[in-house]
Order: sequence, then C-alpha cells, then structure tokens
Amino acid sequence: MNSQGIALIAGNLLALVLISIVFANNTRSKQTRLTYVCVANSLYIGSVFYFYNGQFQKDVLMFFGIIVLLDFLALKSIYYPHPVSIDEAKYKQWHDDPKNWKLGLFYFNPEDKRIFPPKRMEGMGWTINFANADSVLVMTTTIAMIVVVMNVLKIFM
Repeated sequence: MNSQGIALIAGNLLALVLISIVFANNTRSKQTRLTYVCVANSLYIGSVFYFYNGQFQKDVLMFFGIIVLLDFLALKSIYYPHPVSIDEAKYKQWHDDPKNWKLGLFYFNPEDKRIFPPKRMEGMGWTINFANADSVLVMTTTIAMIVVVMNVLKIFM
C-alpha cells in the first residue's frame, strides 16, 4: 500500500473516532464538540483530497456524501440532544419487555431514544433500536463506510 492509501485510511479513521466522541460524550461543551466536528472534517476532507487524482469521481462523491451525513448527525446531536430524564428503571422495564424485541433479536421501541441500547443478553454489547431513525442512519452509515474502505483497499492492492 502506498502513502496515499495510508493517508486516506488514517484520515478517515481519525475523523470517525472524533465524530464518535461527539456522539458518545454529551458532557462536553457545545464549543468543544463543534471543534471535534471541524477537526474531523478537516482530516476527512484532507485525506480525500490527498487521495484524489482526478480519476475516481464517483468515489469522491461517495466520500463527501458520507461526511455530509455524519456532519448532519453530529450537529443534530449537539444542538438537539435527546433528553436524559428517563431513569434506569424505565430503561430496564423496556429492555425486559418482550414486546420490544421482534423475533427475539431486533430491538424496536419508539419510546427509547438511545441510539445503541444494550443487547437482550446484558453484558454482550449493544444493538440498534430499529424504531429510532438515528440508529438506523448510524447503522447504514457504518455499513457504507465499510463498503467504501473495502473498495479503497481493493484499488490499492
């Protein structure tokens, strides 16, 4: 793999880490979180421009589409955060209610605004709340990023 491929992958991974910090940590100030989004954009766009040599126009459009989607989600989480007034007992009640688990695997609860609620077997990780549009958007963005990275790796190998 050449230096362009390494720069592209490293820049994208660092940008995703910074965006993940924005999503995961609501205790930081808005200014700090906006700074993370700006730095993530700079890393992401800088790595794409370093990679871009005029031949991969569709890939560049896909990269920019992904960053626009991530920015939308990040800014939405900064300026319109979900209220955290629901106590742990309510979360536990929702989690234990079999009506919220479709086919026993898929968590579907429109009242639960968490993006990643715990899996049915607690302690085994997190799942997606398929009733929450933000959760589905995060899942499809993650899948799109994996597809993009796999295609980029094919180009360089």
